[in-house]
This record gives sequence, structure tokens and C-alpha cells, in this order.
Amino acid sequence: MKLLHTVSMLIEEENPTWVKTLLSSYAWYDIEDVAKLFNYDMHEIYKQLEKKNLGRDFLNQVSNWDDDNRLMYITKMLGGSAKILRGLAETDLVYKYIIDDLVRSWGYSGIRLEVKEDNKIYLTMDKYSKVLLFDSDNQHTDDNCSEIAKLVFNETLWENWEDYPTRPSVEEMVVDLTQENYRTLIADILNEFQEQPITCFREEFIGWVKEDGLSDDKFYVNAQRFNYFLDPNTDRYNFSVLLECSDELSGYVDILNNTYNSAFNSILQDNYYKEYHRSVDEILGKPVGTTKTHDYLKGKKIELDAEVYDITKIGFSTLIGLVSDGGYVDYGMDDFLQNLTDDGICPEIYDDDYNEDDFIKRYNEFVNDTL
Repeated sequence: MKLLHTVSMLIEEENPTWVKTLLSSYAWYDIEDVAKLFNYDMHEIYKQLEKKNLGRDFLNQVSNWDDDNRLMYITKMLGGSAKILRGLAETDLVYKYIIDDLVRSWGYSGIRLEVKEDNKIYLTMDKYSKVLLFDSDNQHTDDNCSEIAKLVFNETLWENWEDYPTRPSVEEMVVDLTQENYRTLIADILNEFQEQPITCFREEFIGWVKEDGLSDDKFYVNAQRFNYFLDPNTDRYNFSVLLECSDELSGYVDILNNTYNSAFNSILQDNYYKEYHRSVDEILGKPVGTTKTHDYLKGKKIELDAEVYDITKIGFSTLIGLVSDGGYVDYGMDDFLQNLTDDGICPEIYDDDYNEDDFIKRYNEFVNDTL
């Protein structure tokens, strides 16, 4: 009770010494004795100074402290991060004494964080700086997401791609052909092997072998026989059997297998491209504008296309989060991006995670270009 009485008397003084101490301070240790009287509650100190219309004077003083934690103290003065994030603190003061102070000196080549007069927070990023959003040391995946992001946003993923071979059956590759490609394949074989013998030991073709009377499971290729494969009431199984067992037709199996694998890898590459771009939009939202940044290539300054994102909501909470624990004045863009993305983005992409219809369409496009 005695301490409360003492504090009450100090507050009621017209020109108290404790106020002078606060307004002439340059670091936390200058005000420790005064803060002790208020149970080290910076918000309470600020409220008492506000009653004397001196709150902003103290904010100005603390903002010039030679103290790495000055932003943390200002945050506490304005009610703490929880109150600020709930919109219960004076917005103009939060921006002036915390947000503006944090981002004032931040800037990388190709990336800018700006606070506009309407308290909007904008992030500008080009294809190189977007890589900074991605994790380079993720413990949950074998992928180095930062390196993959570099290839994706520079559109060089395809040039550095290591093929993932698939093992489709010949029947699967034949069944997935469109009717047009199926007919083209049969027509190509007919054109190449018309009235020439091919070999197939399977029982499905023993009738043709006996009919021609050739040795070693051979029979002639002709239109009449191959029209059987085109009968709408005939499934494609027998044709796939023929492709698989005939040495003479092995080149067509190679064509189908190569295009099948190329289509699969193309679809998988597209998934990486889509997921990496989508993950940026998931964090930053869709761009609200475009601009230019610059970089240097072999000592020459070059211009790069860049997108502008309105990140007011997530940017505000991220910046306040930076100062809530420590508030060090040497926080920089790396710290901001790390907190913005929760230690870096790393999309999980699986080889079998693709749309089957999209794949079959891509496969047939490749077959059509090859045959």
C-alpha cells in the first residue's frame, strides 16, 4: 500500500522528476528505477504520460534510444503485440513508431518492402527475389526447394530436368491412344511392312502363321489382317500383344514408351511450375500491379519484370511478430521473409499426383507429333 501511495503521489506532481527522467532517457537502463515504480509496465507508464499529454514525447524519445530492443519497448508501450494485432492500438502510432522504423532501410536488388501513406504494405519481387521465399534446408523432403525455385522462376527447370522413367505395359500405352493416333500407328506399320513377314510366337496369331506356311512363327502383314485391329467391336489387346512380341515392331514400342515417358515428365514438370507459383500466391496473394527492378549480369545493369503484392494484412502481423519477442533494430529483409513464410516454403509434389485426363491428352499430343 505504501508503494501505491508513493506512485500516486509521483503521478500527481505537476512537474515530477520521473517524467524528466523518462523524457531525457537514451536506453532502458536510464529508466529502470522509474520503471520499477510501475512494476516495469511500459504500457502503464505510457498511459500516465498520456494523461499529461506527454505520451508521444516519450514515444519519440524511445524511438531514438541507443538500444537494440527499442521497438519491443515501444510495442509494450502501445499495449503489446496481442492488442496491436487485434486493432486495439492507435494505428497511426503503430505505423509511425514500429512499422516505418522496421522497413525504413530495407532493400535488396529485386525486392522492395514499402509502406504507403494509406498504411498499405506492398512487396515488390522479381523472379530472382522470389527464390528467397523458399526453404533451402527442409528436413521433410529430399528436394532443395530453394534450388528448384531458382530453376522454376528462371524457367530453366526443363533444361536441368532428370527424367523419371515410367514402366507402362504395352497394352496400357495402346489403350491410352486416341482413335486417331491408334489408326495412324496401324497405318504407319502397314505402310512400312506391307506384304513383308514379321514374327510373333503368341497363340493369338497362330492362324495367320499356319495360313502363310512360313517358318519361325512368321506371317505377312497386309491390310485385310490389320483392318481386324480397327474393327470397333475388337478391343486393342491383340494389337498390343503383336507389338510386344514382334521384334520387327519393337521400334514402335520404343516410340510409344518414349512419348509416354516424355508426357509423364512434362506433366510432372508442369506440376512443379504450378505448385511453386501457387505457393507464392498462397502467401502473398495475386499481384496487384507490375513494375521493373534491376540486376547486374556480367557487370551490365539489366531490367527485370517484377510483380507488386499488397501484403498489408500478413505483412503487418509479420512485422509485429518480429518485434514482439525481441524487437532488435537490426532486423532485415531475410528475417521478414523467414517469418512471412514460417521458415520458408517447400511444396510437396508427388510423382503420382496428376490428372489422368491431362496426362492422356499430353501423351497423345506427343504421339501425334512423333508419328
